Amino acid sequence: MKKITVLKIGGEVLQDAEKLSQTLSEFNQIAGPKILVHGGGREVNDLSLKMGVEPKIVEGRRITDSFQLELAVMLYAGKINTQLVAQLSALGTTSIGISGADMNIIECEKRPVTTLDYGFVGDVKQVNADALMQLLNQGVCPVVCSVTNDKTGQLLNTNADTIATEIAKALSQEHQVQLDLLMGPLGIMTDLNAPHTLIDKLGYSRYEQLRADGTLSAGILPKLQNAYEALNAGVYRVRIGNIHLLTEEKGTEVCL
Repeated sequence: MKKITVLKIGGEVLQDAEKLSQTLSEFNQIAGPKILVHGGGREVNDLSLKMGVEPKIVEGRRITDSFQLELAVMLYAGKINTQLVAQLSALGTTSIGISGADMNIIECEKRPVTTLDYGFVGDVKQVNADALMQLLNQGVCPVVCSVTNDKTGQLLNTNADTIATEIAKALSQEHQVQLDLLMGPLGIMTDLNAPHTLIDKLGYSRYEQLRADGTLSAGILPKLQNAYEALNAGVYRVRIGNIHLLTEEKGTEVCL
């Protein structure tokens, strides 16, 4: 059984050159097989606005029409992914940039229309763990962007936290997997303006309590939902926080 680290980074890191450099340096030093997963929604938003189109975000989730999908593919699977691979290579990590469509790593289905049409958003059906292990066993670090496919040729935009979670779940069937989800804040806090309210370990019962009384809301809830799904599926450790999670082991460990 191998220990595998899955790290997800987003816009709060990608749009800050100093944070990104530090994050990749810390990631480079992680021993053993590892996978980097990234989004880039903030860059899509910025480019969309520059082109005169207001992006639509509902409860932290992007509405992906054909135009937004084109921007996402261009940035996620192109510019951002390639830059990350180049920077990791410079640090000494042999890496390869892939999307969910490559080697059919992540098969998705277009999210059904209910009360809301999310457009070309993909929900994960299956992760090809064997294909990922082929790369890891060769000493190659996959850098996975949040573009997926539905096996009919249709590309889809899938939440990067979800991709990282589903990869961790799939690999945990035969390996010991740690999942780290990076974000802007230090971790889960009862008051985002007060670092001393950081919760070092967040058990499920307290999570439910904080969600019920409104202390936890908005964008952090999907991230925590992913964290608990991962733990319930056998992922041995899940942490949420910012760069201090890697440099100082400071953040929130999510527990059952």
